[in-house]
Amino acid sequence: RDGDPAEHHLYSDGLAQVSVFIEPLRPGVEPFSGPTARGAVSVYGRVMGGVQITVVGDVPPETVERFARAVRDPSGADG
Repeated sequence: RDGDPAEHHLYSDGLAQVSVFIEPLRPGVEPFSGPTARGAVSVYGRVMGGVQITVVGDVPPETVERFARAVRDPSGADG
């Protein structure tokens, strides 16, 4: 929804890029978890601490998963 706080982080080595989106879960919207791909673009979703984490990049699927799993819960609940 417009006005909801969201974060976007972009990482690049000059050839490939990875975007990490962190946004609040939305009521009535099914969260996205796990891997998927769209052509050469890999996508990985993860739900944690009331937020949706979505990582998108023109990198191998394992890379977007590692980025998604590296995001830490801002509430500190994940240790």
